[in-house]
Amino acid sequence: MEMMLIEKRACERYELPLTVNIIWKETSGKIMEKSGTCKDISSGGAYITLNNPLEKGREVSLWFDLVMGYGVRKIKYRA
Repeated sequence: MEMMLIEKRACERYELPLTVNIIWKETSGKIMEKSGTCKDISSGGAYITLNNPLEKGREVSLWFDLVMGYGVRKIKYRA
């Protein structure tokens, strides 16, 4: 019997392999940064992988480097 996968997401996702810089503030006030990889993105969110995940509920800023026709543009997104 063949198993069918049903897509449950409300927003269409687009493959977008990019490096993402993740910046957050520790409870001590120290600013921290690490890099991750964006796998795909939609109007409802992005799938980002990290070598060492952050704690659930952490407020972060995400910086994407998008290569445009005229150079690289940094985009900030707060999650």
